[in-house]
Amino acid sequence: MDNKDYFFENYRMADFYDDYYGRNIEDIPFWVNSCQNANKILEIACGTGRITFPIIESGKKVFALDYSESMLKILKEKAKQKKYNLENLEIYCQDMRNIDINEKFDVILITSNSVNHLEKTEDFEKMLDSAFNLLNNNGVLIFDALKPRFKYLMRNMDEYYDEDEFILSKTGEKVKICENSKYDHATQINNVNYYYIDSKGQKMTLNIKVRLYFPQELDYIISKSKFKIKNKYDWYDLREFKGKTNEQIYILEKKNN
Repeated sequence: MDNKDYFFENYRMADFYDDYYGRNIEDIPFWVNSCQNANKILEIACGTGRITFPIIESGKKVFALDYSESMLKILKEKAKQKKYNLENLEIYCQDMRNIDINEKFDVILITSNSVNHLEKTEDFEKMLDSAFNLLNNNGVLIFDALKPRFKYLMRNMDEYYDEDEFILSKTGEKVKICENSKYDHATQINNVNYYYIDSKGQKMTLNIKVRLYFPQELDYIISKSKFKIKNKYDWYDLREFKGKTNEQIYILEKKNN
């Protein structure tokens, strides 16, 4: 299912995901606190459970959904290792543009800037419609989205950026990572190449597409939907949106008929 169509095609190297991206924890309190008063929670684009498990550990049940079977396989393995009561976790492999779950939710989360993999505006609109149909009348949809920053859009494909390294937990091997990208100004899609270099110098390349939505553009798309913006933040500490960070964080609620 990882390669059914362009959407999320070759999204991430799942085996590397936790060791590299699992180090990001600054947003976790925001997502956990967002579910504090919710009885039923749907997390879209749950991946391997970076956000899912902290929410469960706060005493909540999570319906966890992702488009990647490889990510969900790791999620299931981690749930077994943690010996969670499976009554607190339900897992679905589905497309956020057309979710088929016979439930209604108080909170729907789309975490980790996953909406930026909705490459077309109509895909974003489908996602909003799908989420709207799954929410209780007083429910909210919460998501974060990357904010375009011109220094990333003007990168030279002949250079490498954001060099870093991490340790593979299974082997203890050190892996170096860097990236470059090319922005298509017509489609607003950033074509990003990630390069993983192991201790033997062997290079693995991952190519993904990231649709960048500008702040007023996102506000307009939402204004044409069945939602209205309840809050919009600059960061996970709930600071007012000023466009000062890489993030746009939205809390949406249903419009009054």
